[in-house]
Amino acid sequence: MRVSLLAAAALMLQDVRAETTILPQLQSVDIFYQPMRSLPDDKSSLLASVKYNVSNLESTVLSYSPPATSDTTTERGTSHPLFRISTNTPDGSTTVTSLSTFSPTYTQTLTLHLRDDDLVLAASISAEPLVPSRPTPQDPKTTLKVVVVRPQPGPTPKLNVRKPVVVGADGKEVPQEPEAEKTFFQKYWWAFALVAVLALAGGGDK
Repeated sequence: MRVSLLAAAALMLQDVRAETTILPQLQSVDIFYQPMRSLPDDKSSLLASVKYNVSNLESTVLSYSPPATSDTTTERGTSHPLFRISTNTPDGSTTVTSLSTFSPTYTQTLTLHLRDDDLVLAASISAEPLVPSRPTPQDPKTTLKVVVVRPQPGPTPKLNVRKPVVVGADGKEVPQEPEAEKTFFQKYWWAFALVAVLALAGGGDK
C-alpha cells in the first residue's frame, strides 16, 4: 500500500513539472508617458500594454496609444517637448524621450529591460524612419516593435597576479627576478617515485 502511494505521488509530481514546463510564463506590463514640464496634478497617460513570455522573450502588443504630434509647438517655445516614460512596476525606473519620437513617419521600438525577477525595471522607446516603399500602417500597434532584454552580467575586473612589491632601503622598488621554469623531472618527480616503489615491491615478491 505504501509503495502504491509513493508511486502515485511520484506520478502527480511529474504531471506538475510537465505542466510547469509546457505552460508559457507570461507577464504583462503597462507603459505610461507624462510631459516633463507637467503640473503636479497631471496624470500619466497610458502609452502601451504589452504581454511577454519570460521563457523565450516573445511579446504581444495589446494596446498602443502614442501622444499626438500634430502640434509640437508649446507655449514655452519648445518644438519637441520631452516626455517621461514609466511603468506600473513597483520600484521601477523611468526614461526620457522626445515627442518627435512618436511621429507617424517613424517606427517606434519599445525596449523592456527586465529585472532578475522577470518584471520590467524600465522601458525605453526609440524611433527610426519608415521605409518609403512601405505604406504607412493604419493601426499604430503595427508600427511598434517590442524588444525584451534580460539583465546581463557586468564586466569583471582582472586581478593582478603579480607578487607583492619589494621596496629597498632607499624606498625604490627592488626588481623581481623571473622564476626559473621547472624541468621535466621537477614537474613529474612523483611519477618516477611511484614507478620506483612499484618496481621494488614487485622485486621483493620474487
